[in-house]
Amino acid sequence: MCRLLFEQLHQARNAEKAMTALARFRQAQLEEGKVRERRPFLASECSELPKAEKWRRQIISEISKKVAQIQNVAAVELLVSARNVWFWETYLCCWIKISSKSIHNENNGHLISDDVFAFQRFGPRMLDHEGKEVPGNRGYKYFGAARDLPGVRELFEKEPAPALRRTRAELMKEVDAEYYGYRDEDDGVLLPLEAQHEKQVVVEAVQKWKTEKESRLAGEKLPEEEEEEENIYTIHKDEAGVLFDVDGVLLRGGAVIPAARRAFRKLLDQNNNFLFPVVFVTNAGSCQRHHKAQQLSHLLEVQIAPEQVVLSHSPLQMLKGFHDKCVLVSGQGPVTDIANTLGFQNVVTIEQLRDHHHLLDMVDHNRRPKLPSTHLQTLPKIEAIILFGEPVRWETNLQLLIDVLLTNGSPGYEYDAHLSTQLPVLACNMDLMWMAEAPSPRFGHGMFLLCLESVYRKLTGRELQYQALLGKPSLLTYQYAEHLLRLQNNNHRITTIYAIGDNLMTDIYGANLYNRYLAQQHAAMATSTKFVAQGTVSQVTMAVPEEELVSTAAQCHSLLVCTGVYNPRFPLPTTITETVFDGHRDLVLEPDLVQPSHVVADVEAAVDLLLQEEGYVIPEH
Repeated sequence: MCRLLFEQLHQARNAEKAMTALARFRQAQLEEGKVRERRPFLASECSELPKAEKWRRQIISEISKKVAQIQNVAAVELLVSARNVWFWETYLCCWIKISSKSIHNENNGHLISDDVFAFQRFGPRMLDHEGKEVPGNRGYKYFGAARDLPGVRELFEKEPAPALRRTRAELMKEVDAEYYGYRDEDDGVLLPLEAQHEKQVVVEAVQKWKTEKESRLAGEKLPEEEEEEENIYTIHKDEAGVLFDVDGVLLRGGAVIPAARRAFRKLLDQNNNFLFPVVFVTNAGSCQRHHKAQQLSHLLEVQIAPEQVVLSHSPLQMLKGFHDKCVLVSGQGPVTDIANTLGFQNVVTIEQLRDHHHLLDMVDHNRRPKLPSTHLQTLPKIEAIILFGEPVRWETNLQLLIDVLLTNGSPGYEYDAHLSTQLPVLACNMDLMWMAEAPSPRFGHGMFLLCLESVYRKLTGRELQYQALLGKPSLLTYQYAEHLLRLQNNNHRITTIYAIGDNLMTDIYGANLYNRYLAQQHAAMATSTKFVAQGTVSQVTMAVPEEELVSTAAQCHSLLVCTGVYNPRFPLPTTITETVFDGHRDLVLEPDLVQPSHVVADVEAAVDLLLQEEGYVIPEH
């Protein structure tokens, strides 16, 4: 019953609505054909030509109004952006409608798919009236004033194309005789101007000469020419110099100590030049200076010249009194080339001596040489011995050196037990031990010298005498190093020298010995006293011209690093006895000479210290 009542009431309500005034008015208009017809969504729904033209004019009118509005530059940015959105949506909808018609017909009335919509959205390019593509990506376009919206102009501005560089062939087409100025005189203008100017200059020069001549005859003083102004920015001041040891300070074998590269970055200025004159002083002697400079440049990543390297044998070029003698050289590497570079022209090696005297080297049965070749030239008498460094085969070198010493340079004869004089011996590198990649130090040339001295003393009862001991800690090596520091400083005085090393008995002993020598020299300058600094009994001053031994530095500081021979776990020696002294035999046992000025962790800390001492700001890396 209730349901029936509800249906009757609902039907009555619909009938009541249909009788309203508005409903009756709409029905009357519909019957008269005055109701405004809505524009169809698809063009295929319009079957009358007049209506199709009507809807076309309407669409074009709407788009034209919006085009005019979006071209208004004075409009508010928000309105321009909104109009651009409407214009793009209208364009997109129109395109979908037009495209949907063809696709609708092709698909037999099926609705347009998402793939077709995506194709239309990212489809063909849209061009403006100039034939240029409308700015934007393929999914959204910018029209009219919307192109100048903030962020839009920068987004679509294209960088100017780089200017095309002309090729060398194109440039050479314009190079002719005129380019080099060979035809400057052909125009008929330059020669007359030059002739006129030449006459004027001659007249002025003659007039000036006559005026000066009349002034001299009259006894007047001529105005002096203006002196060239001195460059006030040129600084000639005393500077500090730095001496670096290599093994144990910068390198361990062939590996770079990490602190070394950091230290040298602090020592370079903006132009990659050293802040101070720098010299690398090493007791190595198996190569030449330029090879060592190349090695250090490659490992330390710093440009190092051969003039900044002092090897243990470098001061030998100053001992010119031995350059014309026949010398026997011992060591390893290109010893003949090294000797020739230092000035020695008549050189004999241990290998050559062994080949000529095949009965001398008899320790190794497998290496016993055969009979000497008949084409070998007769060796001259040996007049001096040069020990460059530790050899590879110690037994062969010890045997042949003793043979030469005990026969006075003629090893083919038997020993002379009553020799009154000894051949001069020049020894380089007194390092008893040196630091390589091994955990503990390795034997150096000083150990070989110790063996040679012991054998000679055992056979003769006398001590082996050296004409010169070179390399650290000899004075001659430090004097030669200071000479190279002055050359880097344009021959200006070096006031303070910082010597950085890892070995107490070579680096620290030598720096302190040289510091004592400098103090004694300055104290004796007033009385012109000649002396040899106490600390070594080597008679090197007898073999070197005095003018090459001039030292101008005031002091030499020794800086000991803990990355090499010196072990910080063992305290510095306060007293030295013969049993623990590992320096060379001819070095005086003085505890003060093995006390460094400073003990630092590594070479970087040493560089920081000397920069602080010299008033430089330590750069942060």
